[in-house]
Formats: sequence, structure tokens, C-alpha cells
Amino acid sequence: MSRSSVLLVLLVASVVSAQPSPVGVSRDASAIAIVQSSLAAMGGPRLAVGQSVIMTGTLTVAGTTPVSFPITIKTHGTNQLRSELTTPKGLRVTVISGGAGAIKYPDGRLKRLAYENVAGYRNQYLPALSSLFEVSLTNMSVENLGQANVDGATADVVALGNSSRPKLESPSEATQASQMLFYIDRTTRFVSRIQCSHFSENTSNDSQGMEIRFSDYRQVQGVFVPFHQQTFADGSLLMDLQFNSVDLGAVSSDSDFALN
Repeated sequence: MSRSSVLLVLLVASVVSAQPSPVGVSRDASAIAIVQSSLAAMGGPRLAVGQSVIMTGTLTVAGTTPVSFPITIKTHGTNQLRSELTTPKGLRVTVISGGAGAIKYPDGRLKRLAYENVAGYRNQYLPALSSLFEVSLTNMSVENLGQANVDGATADVVALGNSSRPKLESPSEATQASQMLFYIDRTTRFVSRIQCSHFSENTSNDSQGMEIRFSDYRQVQGVFVPFHQQTFADGSLLMDLQFNSVDLGAVSSDSDFALN
């Protein structure tokens, strides 16, 4: 399967726990404060740990002749995803849950996704429910990488990585593999970009640099949601996602995130 197909399917320091962090996990107080400020600005405190969200819109695949598909995305908490892409051949469903993931094609075939791409998965469609939401966890590495210019605006750059993953990796290895860079606008405190690595489905030694750019933030039930999201692979536009509705009061069931 092509990498583009896989990528189509594919979120105040005083509140931080006082428990010691695992060896090799960085917990930078200034970075944690930046994250807490961003969460407050985006409405993160209004979200629950097991929050269910349904987002609908249009996904446009870039290329010589761009192609658009209706898409419905369901999420539960920070690490469960169900994506339903309506294609000419039928519904293509992608599920990520519990550190595992799979794609079910219209003809019934099931394709398991590479561990490296799903073990540390966190919601990337709703920044307020991304890895930022887990900043208080002691196994979450948080580092302040300074500032950067993003489209003429100054942004704080914070790196987050989960040191605890299903396979027996060292905390430092797990953190590096799951690390994501968040660019947080210093004026709005909204996340403007996320950068991470996407590994080949065939070999973990091959990866691409991914960047998700967020814009058109709108307030939904007290939470700011980016309705326009563009994903770039190694600097080239891969896909453009435009949401038309977001429901933060959605109800989901375990069956929505079953890998079958």
C-alpha cells in the first residue's frame, strides 16, 4: 500500500503531579507552563478525559488532479480514532485504539498499521485533546525548544513525547519515537502547527517529516477548533481537510473503535 494511502487516515505547572518522572524523561517547567496556557486559551479545561467528538467534512488529496472525499472522524479521549472515508468504491474505515491500528477496505480486507505509527497516537485533529491534554502525566516528556517565526508570527515551540509505550522500549527511545513539536502562537496561544515523523509501513528505518498546519479556529461549545487543516509530507502538500461540523457532545461506543 502506498504511503499516501496510509497517511490519509492518519491532537500552569502547579497542576502537574508531584510524582517522580521515569528516568530519561524531561519535565521542563517553562514548557509545561506554555502548554497549560495554550490549553486554557483553547478551552481545554472544558474537555473531559473520556471526551467523545465527531467531526465531519471534506478531505482533498493533493496531486496533479486533486480528489475530494467526504470524511467523518470520531475520537474518544486522546488516543482512540475512527475515520470513515467515503470513496467511489465504498467506505474505507481506519481505527486506532490501545496502541494498535488497522484499515478496513470496502472489499472487506483488513490491513494492520505499523506499530511505530500507532503506538503513541494522540488526537491530531483537535489540539486541545492532543498530547497537550496529557501534559500533567509524569511519563510525558515536555521540553521548551525556544521560539520560531510562523507566517510572520512568533510561536513558542514545545516538544512532547510519551515515554511509556506497549513494547519494551526504554523511556528515551519511546519518547523520541513518539515526539511531536507543537508551535503555539504567542498572541492567541492556539496551536498553529504540529510536526512529527511518519514511518514507512514496510520498514521502520524509513520515515517522512510530517507537518500539520491549523487555521480557521472556531469556538464550539467553549472549545476552539481548527476547521481547516493541511498536512505536508517532507514539505509537500499531501492533503487538505476542511471540517463543516464538530460535535463535542457526541456519544461513542466500544464497537466504534474495535479493530475488525
